[in-house]
Amino acid sequence: MPKIIFKKSENKNNRHCYLKIWVVLFLLLSLFCCGKKGPPVPPEMLPPATVTDLEAKLYNNSIALTWTVQTEKNLPPPDGFRIYRSKKSFTDSETCPGCPDLFEKVSELATAFSLWGHAENRFNYSEIHEDGYVYRYKVMSYTDSGLTSEWSNTVEVGMDGKLPNSEN
Repeated sequence: MPKIIFKKSENKNNRHCYLKIWVVLFLLLSLFCCGKKGPPVPPEMLPPATVTDLEAKLYNNSIALTWTVQTEKNLPPPDGFRIYRSKKSFTDSETCPGCPDLFEKVSELATAFSLWGHAENRFNYSEIHEDGYVYRYKVMSYTDSGLTSEWSNTVEVGMDGKLPNSEN
């Protein structure tokens, strides 16, 4: 029986072709695999503008709060405001002068985006004042994405209807 011998033919063109493919694959992979490695970092989100000029005025037996918000180019406009109040009876204020105020949310006001085109961004809130209590208020602005501003200045209305000094 005759012997069949298979010769392995080496084609130099095939070798160069495979080498070119590997170099191209290596270069493509290196483009997608470079850069700084680390955990993902969320984008920086800025809180809304802070209320700095909260004022309280008395009208008969109601307290009217007014404030403005300065629109700044780098801060988002607030989508609303949360009003907080501390209400102490006059006797509690006298017997425990150093006790901390416990503020509770009494209202939430949503703003209309169209208001931000006006020169003055004035906002109002009012409620009934009861004699015999000392009221303190502060306001916080918020965005719909959940960001909140710093506290506003704190204003106080006394038992006798007078406006004591405001505290920042």
